Amino acid sequence: MKKGHLLILLFSIFSTISCSKKNDTKPGDTNVVNINGTNYATVKIGTQTWTAVNYNGPGGENYNRSLDNDPVTGKFYSLTQAMAITLPAGWRLPTREDADKLLLFLGATKDINNNVQGDAAVSTKLRSKSGWSLTQGTNDSGFNAYPVGLAYNAYEGTGTDTTFWTASVGPFSFVQYTLRITNDRGASLNFVTVEYRNYINSCRFSVRFVKDN
Repeated sequence: MKKGHLLILLFSIFSTISCSKKNDTKPGDTNVVNINGTNYATVKIGTQTWTAVNYNGPGGENYNRSLDNDPVTGKFYSLTQAMAITLPAGWRLPTREDADKLLLFLGATKDINNNVQGDAAVSTKLRSKSGWSLTQGTNDSGFNAYPVGLAYNAYEGTGTDTTFWTASVGPFSFVQYTLRITNDRGASLNFVTVEYRNYINSCRFSVRFVKDN
């Protein structure tokens, strides 16, 4: 083979490998993003990259208003606090559409009202391998949702539930779309859904961020 042809062949192989690596969006690929001085693990899921741990930055409140912060669970934030968090370029508080895209990639479906909900198989892929009161997740997606519960006027759902804010307002001004993952009272309520919540001024939920790959 001539030298010129060999160089062209090698360049072609290198380019193919490089493009393959660049476009690889399989669940499980991890990296980090620095948000307000703290590194957070990230994971590629489909055409998106998500933070793979709950936000634990300034503001918010520790679980059960504890004085001791637990970086595994992160903090709970009001909607106002979540919307005000400063993020690196490209990153954002997820919208309803972002949450829908995540669930649909993992196998969820839309109902007749165009709402996205995943069954136990989808929930299991998103849930952490420990901490859940009933069945543990497989975390096949790398999202690693830990069952920290949620907070209204009191704390509830620890071990069975976790809810994340989105930036999308619901069908009425006093409700907000959220991403909810649950494993409550058996398989019939082992699901994940994008749904809107009422009484948002008294809600404190966990926070994740997303960007496009």
